[in-house]
Amino acid sequence: MMQYFEFQNGSSFLEITQENTTIKTRCGQKGTEGTITEQVFQDTDTATQEYNRLVQEQKKDDSYYFILGDYRL
Repeated sequence: MMQYFEFQNGSSFLEITQENTTIKTRCGQKGTEGTITEQVFQDTDTATQEYNRLVQEQKKDDSYYFILGDYRL
């Protein structure tokens, strides 16, 4: 699963990705690779809960726009 957000002025981005038990967040200035942070959880359910929490947190943040939702299973 992947969610992509852009800052209101379009200068930066945030991408949240879940692959099994791993959650990666990538953020930075548009046009760059950005900085990647990776969290590994013991099971997929816990990782999914954290992924959903991070996505909901960003959707509530008025400074970011939700751009793309990719719900691949």
